[in-house]
Amino acid sequence: MGTSKLTKIREWVSLTAQNPVEAMDRVLTVVDVKSDKMFVTPPDYKPVTYDSVWDTLLALGNFDGDEIAAEAAALEDEIRKASDALRDAPINPIHSADFALARICYLATRVAQPGVVLETGVAYGVTSAFILSALEKNGDGVLHSIDLPPLGRNVDQFVGALIPDAVRHRWRLYRGVTKRVLPKLLSQVGTVDMFVHDSLHTYRNIKFELQRVTPQLKPGAIVIADDIDENPAFEEWEAETSLAFSGVVQEERKDSMLGIAIMPQ
Repeated sequence: MGTSKLTKIREWVSLTAQNPVEAMDRVLTVVDVKSDKMFVTPPDYKPVTYDSVWDTLLALGNFDGDEIAAEAAALEDEIRKASDALRDAPINPIHSADFALARICYLATRVAQPGVVLETGVAYGVTSAFILSALEKNGDGVLHSIDLPPLGRNVDQFVGALIPDAVRHRWRLYRGVTKRVLPKLLSQVGTVDMFVHDSLHTYRNIKFELQRVTPQLKPGAIVIADDIDENPAFEEWEAETSLAFSGVVQEERKDSMLGIAIMPQ
């Protein structure tokens, strides 16, 4: 359902007195989005197939692809049912991840066996739930998530609402925009085994996140970025970064693409 524009305006006016820094961050976010629409030209990506990415990830280790696919399918059913209870919740469902992205994140987590996963953007936590469930299946690892939820009454309590209780002990949530939170978080966690971008999908923000995290990616680390097709940030990062693999995939239920890359060993 989401929150009405009038409610958001009222929430922002109240926020200016309580937290002027966050209020300004939200204004700058709007400016960034409008700037992209006016000045940024979308790239001409040539997507690869979902199955080819699945096979590439499976080749990273000795895993049963059918077994992992069954695990992801069962979790997808669980998350779909839980999503039905959130129809009247304040975060617009448009912010929820496509299940193609979620399944790729699940497979990547299972085969790469990461100890440190860093994610930007949470919303109801579709992707977070898949990553955390895969970490739990692995028996190791922590997911660090950065999120600034949209304006709305009591909206913070819905962030990550779809994450199963049984896997929340592996989750660390940091509130704020990535330009403020990401540098500090990277200094805390050190190296990163897997990075997932799913926050503000503007040229400036995607480029910032990818460039900032790259020096701290471990050999063989996996990078996944959602909604990359509106600007060339991911394409430029691919060109300037040494990669063992990269590809772009058309999502299933969204008219957008995700990018995936694997760092060299």
